[in-house]
Amino acid sequence: MTNATIRVKPISAGAIKRAGIHNNRLYTELGYDTPENIKTGQSVLNKSYVIIDGIETNKSLKDTIYYRIGEAGAQERKNSVMALEYVMSGSSDFLQAYTPAKHFANCVRFLEKKHGAENIVAIAEHYDETNPHAHIIVVPIIKKEVRWKRSKGDGYIEGKTEENRLCARDFTGNRDMLRKLQDDYFEYCVPYGKECGVTLKRGTKVEYQTKKYLKKTCYEMGLINQEFEKNNQLAQEANHLYKIGELNIEEYQKKLKETKEQNQKLQALKDKMNRDLNIILEQQGNKERKNKLMKEGGKEKKDKEQSRGNDFGMGM
Repeated sequence: MTNATIRVKPISAGAIKRAGIHNNRLYTELGYDTPENIKTGQSVLNKSYVIIDGIETNKSLKDTIYYRIGEAGAQERKNSVMALEYVMSGSSDFLQAYTPAKHFANCVRFLEKKHGAENIVAIAEHYDETNPHAHIIVVPIIKKEVRWKRSKGDGYIEGKTEENRLCARDFTGNRDMLRKLQDDYFEYCVPYGKECGVTLKRGTKVEYQTKKYLKKTCYEMGLINQEFEKNNQLAQEANHLYKIGELNIEEYQKKLKETKEQNQKLQALKDKMNRDLNIILEQQGNKERKNKLMKEGGKEKKDKEQSRGNDFGMGM
């Protein structure tokens, strides 16, 4: 599907260093292992900038973020989200037709309108992974009313009605805000798709993607459970043949070892699927819905398979 993509994640004080290492490809320099998905031979194509008031600086990402917060007169609170990192890209056909450089320039303009150019502190264009993409880091500063409250009423502090605040939740605080971000970004990119002769499509809602993934997971876990049962039956048959003398001790032990190793591999695969599922649900704030969704997905898949004469359980 031809599309333009945007993701956003919060950066805490403790995560600033990690973001800088990844975006500036400082793994080797600082003694870390480079992730396998990075093609180091193409890293020379990358571009990265740290910015203060629209001008490139030699300051570190951390110093630049704190400089912007101080410049705006905002107050850092305990556990504050210090920055928001947007990862923006598009499908390969769109990027080939429009060019990554032009698209990333548009992405910066999109965030300038949303956050203000003065709050963009870093831009990194990556061409050494599967798909070209840009990491754009902004400090989520917003102007808010200053009001005081007391038992007799509330009002404005004398001489001060507004102040700058560090407040990421005003941009990403709930699901509706994240949906609006996707909608706004899609509408913003549509004209650029037309400009290069492609039709961009809005991605499916996250709930649909999650439900689809759950159905697939339920089905695959059902197959794994079937393999478990098959291996257990083989072990029981081997035990029976050994008892009646049709298998010697070496053959019997060999079969038990084979079924045990197969079951260990199946269990490892099942554990990984559970971990991946938990990560997805945690990222979406839906972990508490896991059991309900798994039951719904499992029931739909089970009903479908029963109609064919096969019963694949959830296998959780």
